[in-house]
Amino acid sequence: MITIKIGRLRNKFFTREQKAKLEAGIDIYQKLVVHEHFKDLALQYHWSNNTGRTFRRFLMSNGLSNSQVLQKLENCEQVFEDLGMKNCFGLLPCDNRKDISSFKMLANPIIWMPTSCLNHNWFTPVHVASLILHEVMTYLGFTTKINPGSEGDQIHTVPFALGRLLMVSAHKWKNQISDIDESLAII
Repeated sequence: MITIKIGRLRNKFFTREQKAKLEAGIDIYQKLVVHEHFKDLALQYHWSNNTGRTFRRFLMSNGLSNSQVLQKLENCEQVFEDLGMKNCFGLLPCDNRKDISSFKMLANPIIWMPTSCLNHNWFTPVHVASLILHEVMTYLGFTTKINPGSEGDQIHTVPFALGRLLMVSAHKWKNQISDIDESLAII
């Protein structure tokens, strides 16, 4: 399992409330991506395009089956090591694109957390977990860019679809860590 740490910039940092939401989101991410319910949802994932054709794999999956995509997620530490990246992700605050573009990338992968979203009650720890998964899959080489004219299918790309499946899995437990802990113990 990859390590995820909450960081700060010289002039930007997370508030206590934001940190609590991030810590809960990290906990949810780490519990749900290894859970059988989430894996089953990912393995069974299929979708239909606007012509009614059904696909039994994620869009833009680099030719991998759903099972191979999950295997890549499970072995992400090795993939990151092979790429020369550390398997410790840093969550950093950002307010706009300027924050991101002015930052020099190091060997540690960065997940930018929009502080404007963290300040709202509708942005739950489950959203944080979903965003983490989305970014991890992007770092693993899965894109969300699709051909013009197919923009409506973008939600079926690996990062978007797995992020949504994590939210579906978490929804079963009412987005609460205590509910998730109890439910995972039962299942």
